[in-house]
Amino acid sequence: MIFVIKWELFGSNINSDNVLRFLKGKFSIDKELSSYSKDELFIQAPCKIGLEDELFEYFRWYVNFMKENYKLLESNGIEKINLFTDIFYEEQCNFEFLDSDMIRDLSKYNVSFPISVYKISNESMSLLKDKYNR
Repeated sequence: MIFVIKWELFGSNINSDNVLRFLKGKFSIDKELSSYSKDELFIQAPCKIGLEDELFEYFRWYVNFMKENYKLLESNGIEKINLFTDIFYEEQCNFEFLDSDMIRDLSKYNVSFPISVYKISNESMSLLKDKYNR
């Protein structure tokens, strides 16, 4: 199972230069998605995908990012925050998405959690891992 998560930060008056200049921590910008609109930024963990044996750390990065940066985001025009999650699986799809502490932490920030789930072949799973150098 592979998780691909992105913060979508939306606001009609985003000061994206300030946001990007002052964000705390290491992160990656999804330049392709962010280029479609000047009102949105898509931010990912430095490790762009989460694999089954690393999910706690992968999820924790997203929670910590929001805890460290929420005030900056809010003061620079961010009006809506989504934690977009794509899940890719081969055989069976059972997972815990964030533990209760992480959900409690994120609930302070009025975050939405859109989730898409895709069943893919073994070959497609390997290609996806290769795409992200994992």
